[in-house]
Amino acid sequence: DAGMVGIAWCELSTGKFVTFTGSSTACADELARLRPREILYAESGDHRIPEWATELSGQLGAALSTRPAWQMDSHHAVQTLKTHYGVTTFAGFGYESEKDLALSAAGAVVAYLHDTQKSALEHLQAPLAFQRNNHLLIDPTSLRSLEVLRTIRGNSVDGSLVGAIDRTCTPMGSRLLRNWLCYPLRDIGEIVKRQQAIAQLMDLEQALAQLRTVLVDCSDVERITARICCRRAGARDLVALARSLETLAGAAELLATAGFDRQD
Repeated sequence: DAGMVGIAWCELSTGKFVTFTGSSTACADELARLRPREILYAESGDHRIPEWATELSGQLGAALSTRPAWQMDSHHAVQTLKTHYGVTTFAGFGYESEKDLALSAAGAVVAYLHDTQKSALEHLQAPLAFQRNNHLLIDPTSLRSLEVLRTIRGNSVDGSLVGAIDRTCTPMGSRLLRNWLCYPLRDIGEIVKRQQAIAQLMDLEQALAQLRTVLVDCSDVERITARICCRRAGARDLVALARSLETLAGAAELLATAGFDRQD
């Protein structure tokens, strides 16, 4: 629409749901960082796959799924969102207009999930408008050339930046680190705050070693809670969640005892 594109992306395992409106180049940049497993696009009158969809699928290695064009119509998409979240307006979610292009994409995502998952989606968070100006912009070429997530030659994590520095103890920590690398902060205050927190942990050498030992026993809480909300969790998941919650409580107590004080 007038050179602008709206996209929405969802990570079903955690319930994270984000939208973005920008130029086609900006949206392509975001998709390169996100590396989605599947891309939805509106069915055309001639039933041909759009050139942009084929190109993105090749670049990202993502599967393509066609959806009825009416599901991405602004009115129908917004009504789908309102019904799912039980609201009458999206003003409270940070969208100035229901005509926001990204809401059309978000509505199509929700409709697709209802059609394919056949299960509860209570864990799906309300769509959050991504503020691109809060982060340093890294275009796909730079992200690849810098080998932030994967190497150029072998397309492997080993040898990449994240492969070299990821010493996290939990899947949640690993996902957070990857997000930090792909979306570097721009606000100097937030950067300093993060540096101070890391420096404080490094100074608490003994407590940090104990913390790492404790966190090894923590399962992927985000994905377990998502399976619970989707009614797909088993007894093993519930046991792992209970153990992880005890582990996290112990980690918090350990930090408090060591004198760690992160101001935010």
